[in-house]
Amino acid sequence: MIFRFILAAVCITLSSLFSASESAFLGLNKLRVHFLREKGDKRATRAGKLLERKEELLNMLLVGNEIVNVALSVTLTAIFLKLFGTAGLPIATFIATVLLLIFGEITPKSVTTTHPETCAFALSGFVKIFFYLLRPFVIFFTFISRIILRLFGISTKKKAVSFTEDEIKTLIDVGGEEGVLEAGEKKMMSRVFKFTDLNATDIMIPRLKVICIDSSMSYRDVVQLSEQTRISKFPVYENDDIDNIIGVLYVKDMLFFTEVRDEFSVRKVMRPPLFIPGTTKMSSIQELLHENHQSFAIVIDEYSGTDGILTIEDIEQEIFGAVADDIYHEEEIEEREPSEFEEFFSKSIEGSTRLIDLNEMLRIKLESKLNETIAGYICEKLERIPMVGESIEESNYVFTVEKLEGHRIAKVHVEQHIERDDELPLSENGEELGHKGGDE
Repeated sequence: MIFRFILAAVCITLSSLFSASESAFLGLNKLRVHFLREKGDKRATRAGKLLERKEELLNMLLVGNEIVNVALSVTLTAIFLKLFGTAGLPIATFIATVLLLIFGEITPKSVTTTHPETCAFALSGFVKIFFYLLRPFVIFFTFISRIILRLFGISTKKKAVSFTEDEIKTLIDVGGEEGVLEAGEKKMMSRVFKFTDLNATDIMIPRLKVICIDSSMSYRDVVQLSEQTRISKFPVYENDDIDNIIGVLYVKDMLFFTEVRDEFSVRKVMRPPLFIPGTTKMSSIQELLHENHQSFAIVIDEYSGTDGILTIEDIEQEIFGAVADDIYHEEEIEEREPSEFEEFFSKSIEGSTRLIDLNEMLRIKLESKLNETIAGYICEKLERIPMVGESIEESNYVFTVEKLEGHRIAKVHVEQHIERDDELPLSENGEELGHKGGDE
C-alpha cells in the first residue's frame, strides 16, 4: 500500500513537470535563446537544441504526460478499491481529476507562463532525459499522427523559422543592454516598429506648410521658386484652390523639356498625383509609392480635401533623422552642467511638433484624442486660441506660446524645472540660507 502511495506521488510530480515543461518551452523567446547560445550559456544551448526539434519535443511531453496521468489513475483506483471496495471507484476518479487539474495542469502552467525562460532552462535537463527515454514511443506516435494529417490533406512540412514582433523587440533590448547595439542603432530599430503603427497624417507636411504652384506658372517662375525654397517637388493646383490638386511637378523633369521655354506648360511636365487617405498606415504607403513608381503623395481628409503632402524623404527622416535628433538631444543634455539647486531644460520647438515625438524626446506622456501636435494640445487645454506668453504646465514641463502666425501657434517654448532632493544649507540658527521673501 505504501508503495502505491509513493507511486501516486511520483506520477503527480512527473505530470506537473511535463505540463510545466510544455508551457515553458512554448513560451520561450527564440531570439533571446539564440542570443544566449551565442554567448555560451549552457542551459540556453541545451534548451535551444530541444527547440530545434519542436515537433518531437511537444510529442514527447504529451506522451510522457499521458503515460503518468494514466498511471496515476490506475494507482489511485487500486488504492481506493483496496480501501473501500467497488465504492472507492468514483472516489478515485474524483481525486485523480482534482489532483491532475490542480497539480498537473493549472499550478505548473501558471508558474511557467509567468517565467518561461527561467523554468525552461531549469527543466531542460529533465526534458532531455525523457526526450531520449521516450523516443521510441514518440517516433511511433509522430508517424501515426502524420499519416492522419495527410489523410485530411494537412501539410506536415516544416515552415521556415519566423519571429514575432515581441521576440525581435526583446532581442533589440537585450542587444542594447549587452552593448552589442549602440544607442543610435537601438533607437533606429525600435523606431521602425513604432513607425509601422503611424498613419499618413502623423508624418505628413501639413496643409498650412505646403507650397503649391499654379498650373499656369512659367518655366522661369518655377525655377526661381525652387531655388528660393530648396524644394524639388511641387503639388500643382488649379483655380487657386489647394483642394483641386491636378498633378505633381518634379523639377528634375523640367531638364528634359526640349521645347521652347516660352511654350513651357506645367501640365506637359507634371506627373499624375497619388492620393492617399490620412488614415493609411505607413507600411501600406510604402507599397503604394513603390507600386505607382512615385516618391510623393497627396494626403486627403475624409471630405477629399487636401490635408497635406508626404514624400519618401519624410519617411526616411522619420526613421533616420529623428534618431539623429534624439541622440544629439541626449548628448546636449549630458553635456549641460546643472545649476546649484535645479536641473534645467529649455528649448524652442515648432508648434507643429507631434505629441508622439515630444513624448519620446522628453520621456513624458502627453495624450489627446483630438489633437496630434503640441499647438493643438495647448489650444485644447486652454479651450481657446492663446496669446503669446500664455502657457500650460504638464508633466513638470511648462509649454509657453512663443510665436503666433495669425491664429496658428508657430513656436512653443518648453521649459523644465526639477527640484533636487538636497535641502538648502542652514545657517547657525537653523534658518535656510538663500532668498528671503517679505519686507526687511
